[in-house]
Amino acid sequence: MIPFEAALIAWIPISFLLMADRDSARGFTLAYLLAILLLPAGQKIEFSGIPDLNKENVTGFGVLLGTIVFHPQLFDRYRFSIADLLIGATMVMFFLTSLTNGFGAYDGVSQALEFFISFGLPVFLARIHIGTLQSLRTFLLALVIAGVACAPFALWEWRMSPQLHQYVYGYFQHVFAQHMRGGAYRPILFFSHGLALGRFFALATFLALMPMRRDLIAYLGKLGNFVFLAPLAGLLLSQSWGPVMLFVLLCAGYWTIRRRYAFAYVVPVAAFAWAFSVMAGFNPGYSIVNQISAVNADRAESLGYRLDAWQEYQSIIANRPLFGHGGWGHGRISGRATDSEVLIYMLQRGFMGTFTYYAWWFCALHMAIWSFRRTKGTIFGQRGAALAVAISLCIAITVVDAALDFHILLAASGIIPIYQWLQRRPRIESLPKIVPHPIGLQA
Repeated sequence: MIPFEAALIAWIPISFLLMADRDSARGFTLAYLLAILLLPAGQKIEFSGIPDLNKENVTGFGVLLGTIVFHPQLFDRYRFSIADLLIGATMVMFFLTSLTNGFGAYDGVSQALEFFISFGLPVFLARIHIGTLQSLRTFLLALVIAGVACAPFALWEWRMSPQLHQYVYGYFQHVFAQHMRGGAYRPILFFSHGLALGRFFALATFLALMPMRRDLIAYLGKLGNFVFLAPLAGLLLSQSWGPVMLFVLLCAGYWTIRRRYAFAYVVPVAAFAWAFSVMAGFNPGYSIVNQISAVNADRAESLGYRLDAWQEYQSIIANRPLFGHGGWGHGRISGRATDSEVLIYMLQRGFMGTFTYYAWWFCALHMAIWSFRRTKGTIFGQRGAALAVAISLCIAITVVDAALDFHILLAASGIIPIYQWLQRRPRIESLPKIVPHPIGLQA
């Protein structure tokens, strides 16, 4: 067994060395995706006075050092964006939350710094490393390869029980009972939850089947048409309706957005409208629970539990509506889980902190949509459409669950410099157009 502390600390020099690759996008992609796939979940190394070290932020330190040593010229790629203002505003909201709750300026600075390390730093690094057409392609292809690589391990855990994390690091990262499904098991690998693994498989399957299939065909010939079957098998083995529905919605949304781009705006706006209607005392959408119960009582109970949380926390959020109750469990109902990311943010950071944080995501969504429309009919236009629908759906899902996973954050960050580049570029005739491929189906 490997102590989780040793694994987390060791990843700093490992990610530093990975950045020695002449292709910085490949080094960046390997450092972050291998961290997602292999590092211990559910634990952190606590430090006094500085942010804790965990799976989500440890890679940033090594990648930053590697960039300074091996690729210092890439810092010139950075160009200021309104998205940077929103990150700064969110940090200010964290600070104000601590002040208004009487936790003091020290706590506020610590909370803001932790947000920057776990969110702002990866965004910055992604923008300079995968912020070009070719480098973003590298990252998306790597997501597909990672999904293929995870599939056989998911099969093993489905049959033998989710024990790989236990074997390597000596502990199970979640509640084991939640990963039992009839006579088999829900795989989790090294993710924080089986649902997170399922969402990873859903995105990898979608990318392999739709926007990246053309690239897979170029490398593998006709075999590239069938690469999606491996992560699809992992998705089905996850035995979770949420990720399966996400995959279906990604495919349907990808087809829709290329004909009606407004779809990508409408979906998350409608989801937030529902959330605020619940906060106002209305109960729309609860009838769907009864409809689902006729098909699957367990899934209906799970959804009902998430919807009920909004009503139970309504009065608590109303006590501190602007800046919230802060972190460290303040304002939480004992024994009551909160799966919704939006609800957690509103509880901890209030309407102001939630607004600035999700404004960044909507900003990234708009940039992806604009980039897709600007490059419609090109190969990159397909990838822009795929990222737009993925960001749109994941924002909407956070109303009832978690969905803005780390790989989504990195991909959304990579679209920002491409959007800036397209704004400065009056003509796009040089971008590769979509033409029928001589081998296999047109992507």
